Amino acid sequence: MPSSSQSPKSKQINADLSAEELHPSWLKRKIIHIDMDCFFAAVEVLDNPKLRGKAVIVGGRSNRGVVCAASYEARKYGVKSAMPLFQAQKLCPKGEFLPVRMSRYQSISKDIQQIFRDITELIQPISLDEAFLDVTQSNSQHSYAMDIAREIKERIANEVGLVASAGVAPNKFLAKIASDYDKPDGFFVIRPHEITEFMKKLPIRRIWGVGKVMEQKLLDLGIHTSADFQKFPEDFLLNKFGKFGPELIKLSQGIDESSVKPYREPKSIGNENTFAHNLYDLGEIKEIIKKLCSKVSLRLKKKDYYCRGIQLKVKYADFDVITRSAMLEEPCDTEEIITQSALALISKTELGTRPARLVGVSLSHLQHCNEEPTLFHLLENPELSE
Repeated sequence: MPSSSQSPKSKQINADLSAEELHPSWLKRKIIHIDMDCFFAAVEVLDNPKLRGKAVIVGGRSNRGVVCAASYEARKYGVKSAMPLFQAQKLCPKGEFLPVRMSRYQSISKDIQQIFRDITELIQPISLDEAFLDVTQSNSQHSYAMDIAREIKERIANEVGLVASAGVAPNKFLAKIASDYDKPDGFFVIRPHEITEFMKKLPIRRIWGVGKVMEQKLLDLGIHTSADFQKFPEDFLLNKFGKFGPELIKLSQGIDESSVKPYREPKSIGNENTFAHNLYDLGEIKEIIKKLCSKVSLRLKKKDYYCRGIQLKVKYADFDVITRSAMLEEPCDTEEIITQSALALISKTELGTRPARLVGVSLSHLQHCNEEPTLFHLLENPELSE
């Protein structure tokens, strides 16, 4: 609670106010975040032990692609995920560059997910290699979350043959930070009574939603750690950072009330193509876009969805990325309409006059085929109610 000397309109964030006093309900949760170490690269080493100790880089040898995963040995050379492969080859010319084997990674991920399901039904996968688990109530013989996390790590090591890092905390935000705290083979626990002290030293870049632009804005204000938020009145932060302000304030105190959600509706369905060489020819680019539309429309039908939004993504030869989007008059899953809409968006780009290295097509504003427009859809898309 603010002291009596503080104005209600300009109350200072109370540094002495613990997270336990602010939100006691979520502190009863036991959340584990599991993150597989260098997953794609680790699977390659698992299948080929001769790669152990070498700089393994998954993504192939094409100069047009990007790094999907890099082993810790490769990271010592500065190789990172999403880095262009030609750059990775310059940094680590003797690295083991391997193609992506997505079906194999998906198979291993299913084995890991089965271990999770033996423990709890409250699982929220984030990707093939990481997930949140709510073990407040679990099927494990262990009562403490830290013991359950150790059990999961041991089972993954023994049954799958891979190494996982685990973070344990009362909420997802802190569990995610904890899993990354002591990698590789990390194991870190943040207990409820440790939150306030832990957050004081946490760099602002570790807070969810704080990207490079936001980080620089905070640094310009003199905010380097979560503790530095205490220097400013709450209403100042709210005015400075708009709708993200309240969330930023909560997260700076280690507060995250979001629950583990076992199932998430997809927000979009997309596919993209990185060219073997830069393309000028508009006719060739159109044919590629048509093929992408065919793929995404097929996936849309398999998932039994309609879409309302179409987005065309272009990455030019200088790595400048732009997106152009449009809304359909009504929900559809028809390849012809999706293709026509995507091709129409070309006029809003510089394709044909500026060399491109990648194009992508994605579908958004999804709804089930048997679903009538709901209040949510109407609020999100007012034109539906017209």
